[in-house]
Amino acid sequence: MTKILHWFQRNYSEIYKTLLVFVSILLLVQLFPRQPAVDFEYQRARPWLYEDLIAPFNFAVLKSPGEIEREKEEIKEDFRPFFSRRPVVRASMKEEFDQSLEEAWEEKYLGTREAFKETNREAGRDILSHLYDHGIVYLDEEFRDRGEDFKIRLRENNIATEMQLGDLYTIQEAFLYAINTLEGMEGQVDTDLLKPLLESTLSHNVFYDDELTSRALNAELERISQTRGMVQEGEKIISRGELITDETYQILESFRAEYKEQVGDSSVLAVLYAGQFLLVSISMIVLLLFLYFFRRDVFIDNRRVLLILLSVLLMVFLTSLVIRYNVDYLYLVPVVMVPVIIRAFFDNRLALYVHITTIIMIGFLIPRSFEFVFLQFLAGIIAILSMASLRRRSQLFVTVILIFLTYSAVYFGLSLAHTGSF
Repeated sequence: MTKILHWFQRNYSEIYKTLLVFVSILLLVQLFPRQPAVDFEYQRARPWLYEDLIAPFNFAVLKSPGEIEREKEEIKEDFRPFFSRRPVVRASMKEEFDQSLEEAWEEKYLGTREAFKETNREAGRDILSHLYDHGIVYLDEEFRDRGEDFKIRLRENNIATEMQLGDLYTIQEAFLYAINTLEGMEGQVDTDLLKPLLESTLSHNVFYDDELTSRALNAELERISQTRGMVQEGEKIISRGELITDETYQILESFRAEYKEQVGDSSVLAVLYAGQFLLVSISMIVLLLFLYFFRRDVFIDNRRVLLILLSVLLMVFLTSLVIRYNVDYLYLVPVVMVPVIIRAFFDNRLALYVHITTIIMIGFLIPRSFEFVFLQFLAGIIAILSMASLRRRSQLFVTVILIFLTYSAVYFGLSLAHTGSF
């Protein structure tokens, strides 16, 4: 037991360094994505740089977000909104008409001419029945500019009937109909008596049903298929050198998504984890070998090693967070802070080597990694060169400006190379 304790005391520094590196490797691997990826990169309007791609299994072609959005817009444009008829309005308005007629007749005729009163009652009731049977619609703001041929669905007793908006009356049209009908019955009824009575008993009995419309529209939108067509096993997807069109790009994206589904079981994930652990371990070992052969003083000092490992780990962690949140913000990650920090404490050569190790490991996390590594590599070199003769802290401002100009120039060049336009 004493010998073991003495051995630990003699080799404490090496054991601590080993644990430090091992923990760093484990933490870095945890930041890597756990989804297997298709081992190629591609972009629209660029040639396919790999061998002919043959489908290893059947898969459905996913629709692009633009296609799904267009289909949604078409459904919304052709959708017939629901209106509901309220039968209670007809009954209550007819009852109100009868009461108003009795009061007005009593006031004007003092209860005489009963037969003539019944004729007026029937005439008024017939007009109200016609209007309420057809429907007097209340139009919300969004429907007031619609033409008479705009199609809707009218629901009554849980049965929906398709019709045109012009088949219904507005309150103004209903009143005009009542007036015109009464004028055609001049001499048969007391038009002066009935006009105000009918006007006061006209009310909307058809209303827009927002809840039913929303439910029906959402149901139709949910029925939109996310796929279109199939690619059969053994079918050629794309040939070497072929230009990647929008259609081909969507097929490749569908293949990538299906590939993740097909090989995403636990056994594959275990192998994936092992591969990531191996890659990160090799990267860290090579970094330690560099320190051992070229910066022995740094390799011996565990505090300096810890500073280097923390710099790498922090930047990989920050990049991983940004990618999970929104990959569009990837280029806002201050990756060149790593060579700046290392250069401030050590030398140019070590700063460059640590920077290369960092961006290579970040490259495993992101799409289109070559462009990212290329841009960060050049920006890192400029950052290190601008600090080669660091004497005053004010030089850091010059470094920041040079880094920004390098990022801008390289990003602009990459954009021109991909799109061929400004």
